[in-house]
Amino acid sequence: MYLTLLWASVAIFVIVAIVYLRQNFASIYHPVSVYLAFHGLIFVVRPLFAHWQHYDYLYRAYAFNPSQDVKSTVIICANFGLLAFVAGAWKSGSATLTFRQRPADIAHRKRLVSPFLVVLAIVAPLAIASIYTVYTRGYVGMRMDVHTGTAINTTSTGWLLEAQLMLVPLSVLIAWTFRFRWWSLLPLLVFVSVRAGTGGRGPFVVACAAAGLLWLYDNKRRWPSMRMFAFLIPLVAVFSVLSQERGAVRSFLDGGEIIEVQRKTGVMESMDWANMEFFEYLVETVPRKTGTYGYFVDNLQVFTEPV
Repeated sequence: MYLTLLWASVAIFVIVAIVYLRQNFASIYHPVSVYLAFHGLIFVVRPLFAHWQHYDYLYRAYAFNPSQDVKSTVIICANFGLLAFVAGAWKSGSATLTFRQRPADIAHRKRLVSPFLVVLAIVAPLAIASIYTVYTRGYVGMRMDVHTGTAINTTSTGWLLEAQLMLVPLSVLIAWTFRFRWWSLLPLLVFVSVRAGTGGRGPFVVACAAAGLLWLYDNKRRWPSMRMFAFLIPLVAVFSVLSQERGAVRSFLDGGEIIEVQRKTGVMESMDWANMEFFEYLVETVPRKTGTYGYFVDNLQVFTEPV
């Protein structure tokens, strides 16, 4: 039964994708494209790998073993979620994409250079100091309260340590403001390298995705070419390495020896890809422990949020 649902999920995904791609408003910028990529990887492709390769690392780590009914429920609900999201985004976002690059738009972009440089001069030093601190010293001063499990910053503030995240929009805007000339991409390249050296992945993935989308828009492309997908391979490789060993990229940048990590899990068995297991945990655990399916989220948060 479960395997039948997995293949039915493949069929639903393919049908939805084909129908969507035939629409005039379909493009890489549309929310449906993003959600299809996410759903296809997490709830279509990965469950098949998990079934064939018997992924159980997360079940053992969190000490729960979902039944076939729970696993089937998750696949069904994920597909309902896909259909609901596509229907809503389709209804509200069916306008055909137009590339606004009139002379007035180009002139406005040129006028943004001066104020952007002012902002860059003000905030970039703080962001650079922040990422330098994290790269060289790590998240120093973080202590764990053993009674509550809360991480407490004892020597600095979270705002200063995370000021490095301002480099995401800054590096992307440098490339966009100066029309993606080769030298304007250097700050983005440096940020990706240094951020990867700290073990963090999300920010540099967002930066690369944003820069790619802006480049496509500048060149009036609704979709990337197949050749452009080749540039994703190094990014995926770095992400995969960091999933296994957070210090590998830093060791490479510092000229040190990279220790080969013995893979103890499947290709997509880590928590980075585990939305399906998290969903299963909620379906299996929340009703059993709370007696509700919504974990009381149907309450009006006007009263609960301040608490």
